[in-house]
Amino acid sequence: MLARIVTTFRATAPAEVRSLDAALLAGDAKTAHRIAHTLKSSSASVGATHLSAIFAQIEQIARDKSAGEAQLTAARALLEALHHELTRVDDALARLVRAPSGAASHPP
Repeated sequence: MLARIVTTFRATAPAEVRSLDAALLAGDAKTAHRIAHTLKSSSASVGATHLSAIFAQIEQIARDKSAGEAQLTAARALLEALHHELTRVDDALARLVRAPSGAASHPP
């Protein structure tokens, strides 16, 4: 079950993050909020708490109905950290699914 969740996350998260990037760059707060919310939950479900926290920050900024350019710029500033953390998490999850059954590992 965990392997399936991890595999699904690894397969879908990069495209969803690209969509989030595009939404933020286009100033589409509604779409950015929806995507960030989904990714916040899915990253938490694979134990990627730091990544989930970054998505939560973006979600909070994009949720604000009065979010203007300054707020969206703040969300865009998080993208570099988000991409770095996504790469780190993906590497950790790849090791996790390759690890022998019962092997101890650190959460992503």
